[in-house]
Amino acid sequence: MKKNLVFTAAIALFFGGAAYATNPSNNGTLALTGEVDGSIALQVLALESGGITLTGGGGTSAATAAIAPVSYYGTANNAIVSGFTKTSDSTHIILTGGFAVQVDKANITSTNYALTASVTSSDGNAWNLDTVNLTSSASTALLSGTSSYATPVTQTLIVTVPTSAAASTTAISGTVNLTATAN
Repeated sequence: MKKNLVFTAAIALFFGGAAYATNPSNNGTLALTGEVDGSIALQVLALESGGITLTGGGGTSAATAAIAPVSYYGTANNAIVSGFTKTSDSTHIILTGGFAVQVDKANITSTNYALTASVTSSDGNAWNLDTVNLTSSASTALLSGTSSYATPVTQTLIVTVPTSAAASTTAISGTVNLTATAN
């Protein structure tokens, strides 16, 4: 009987101890706050038909284009040169070409944007975007002041080269700086 009592006591201690040996736990939380800023993205795009031939960066905010050699007498008027139409008057070669600007938005309630432009150039040529004369000193408003998001808007670049300009590989050299501002 003593053996049964010791055995029964051992079983009771084993199962009794297991009943009280639970895995301890605790709870915690993480509170998170943050700010989401609104943003817009400007893309320079080639036109679907015609227009300036982009040589790099199409669909980004930093596109590039290069124009093939053009001359006053050697290039016929209305000839297409790298997507530009060449015309002339009595003292200028006039190059006209189109491209598109698309501005997309995220996390803002603005329904439209304003586009301004300036030119960085020391080539002595006249630079116009649409009907606006571009200068390097200030950005100039384009269009009617507002354009819709997510829609390509065609821009017309006109570079007027005087016939008195020296012939060189850098006779036409500039950067059109575009700035979109949410309204």
